[in-house]
Amino acid sequence: MNKINFIYIMICKIECQIHKGEKLSAICVDSYCVANTQCCPLCIKEAHNVHEHKVVSLNSLQSFISDQENIKRQNLEFNSVKQQLIANRFQLAELTEMIDAKIEMLNKNQLGFNLSIDQLMTLDSEELPVLKILLNQYEIQNNMIVGIDQQIKSKMEMQISQLLSQINILTTEYTKKIRQNLSKLSVDQFKEELKFSEVNKHKHIQLNEGRTATLTQQIGYAVIYSEQSFDPSKESFKCSFLVNNLSYGLVGFGSLEASKTMQYQIYDFSKGHGFYALHNTGVIYHSDDPAINNTKIKPLSFDKADSVVCYYDAQSQSFTFFKESNKNEKYTMKLIDPSKKLYPVAILFGPGDSISFI
Repeated sequence: MNKINFIYIMICKIECQIHKGEKLSAICVDSYCVANTQCCPLCIKEAHNVHEHKVVSLNSLQSFISDQENIKRQNLEFNSVKQQLIANRFQLAELTEMIDAKIEMLNKNQLGFNLSIDQLMTLDSEELPVLKILLNQYEIQNNMIVGIDQQIKSKMEMQISQLLSQINILTTEYTKKIRQNLSKLSVDQFKEELKFSEVNKHKHIQLNEGRTATLTQQIGYAVIYSEQSFDPSKESFKCSFLVNNLSYGLVGFGSLEASKTMQYQIYDFSKGHGFYALHNTGVIYHSDDPAINNTKIKPLSFDKADSVVCYYDAQSQSFTFFKESNKNEKYTMKLIDPSKKLYPVAILFGPGDSISFI
């Protein structure tokens, strides 16, 4: 068992300081949260329910740390092969220098030997046959040395080529693994699935596993918010809704104040209703801007089986709406007042109207 797994097991055995008998299972990373940082499941439900997407499970944290250890190990392997390649290059350079020096020395000896042969090779020289034999032996040995030199160079070049191929393969694998690990380190790694709130909703809206909301009675427009919220002055946020069945309704973002006052039932969509949403007939509702409020964008109308994406960009402080089936047709509007927390929201009208988070 490595050190990381040991620490993880030890932390998982620690009891929650607030809920006796409950074990720690997560850590809150929201810098604005005033509740306890180390959380058990009850802590998350009671004290961190408005920002669950910023509560990191210990399982995710363990996976994150393990990924970092794997990156370090792969980096060490990469460096080892790199050092081996450098060492072989130095060795090849030294061998090449030694062989070149020997060849140069043989060339000088051959030049001197040839001069001596020219002087001795006369018609009456008795040593001529012997000198011819010696010359042949010398040429044979010289050719052998040149051949050995070429073999050594060829062998070293082959080794260098093999090492280069190996380093290229390792580099490709290493880069791929780094990209995979980096993709795991995105915000989505720690982001919990969006769920509708059991508290901030109309009493006649029923939930199925927290992700599907269905209106059971005809009461006008009934509102339900998600459990998760975000600060529009600092955070971008994206959510997607799947229309299961809908007579009339809206999807988008909203603040809680107006809906709480009206007990999550909307009678008036004039200025100040608290919503930045898209109606299924293609009408845009903007709580702060009467010039945009009730504007109809016909291509953005949606119906059963449509998926609608709602995106808020903190940098430009604007909302964008589009359907998954037609991403080129979008509508964007500015947020005027970013001071209030916003929640993904669905608003249903008729009995049986149903929308899910995806």
